[in-house]
Amino acid sequence: MATSESLRGQHNELLREIGELVRSLNAGALRTGAEKAEAALSRISGKLSVHADAEVSSLRAALSGRSGASHRADACRFIGDMERMLASFTAFRLKWSDPGSIRTDPAGFMQETRSLFYVITKTIEREDSGLFSLLDSSRPAA
Repeated sequence: MATSESLRGQHNELLREIGELVRSLNAGALRTGAEKAEAALSRISGKLSVHADAEVSSLRAALSGRSGASHRADACRFIGDMERMLASFTAFRLKWSDPGSIRTDPAGFMQETRSLFYVITKTIEREDSGLFSLLDSSRPAA
């Protein structure tokens, strides 16, 4: 299986879980079921971390020493985008790290969740349209 296929599968799983969480957001449910939202965030957090590590590793392996300057620049751009997105997600997770913080401000949690996951979704879309072709074009010919 090509690296890009595995990463694309991880993207699909992340998008599915993000969609489920975002669709479930409403103030009433968060006041009584904040634990469920926090558990979903925890799952997404773990998957996002593993995925980001896999992407960075794949980019470095695919591009080390055999890529042209434009490939390296594109790879650096994708890595930078990923690092910024992960930093935003980490700050978000610290703020909403327990069900009590979610129950205290469900409207704030919903707004920040939708905003952050919109950014993550757009990052995934950019990767789907550019990162995978970059990885695939950087693979040695069979």
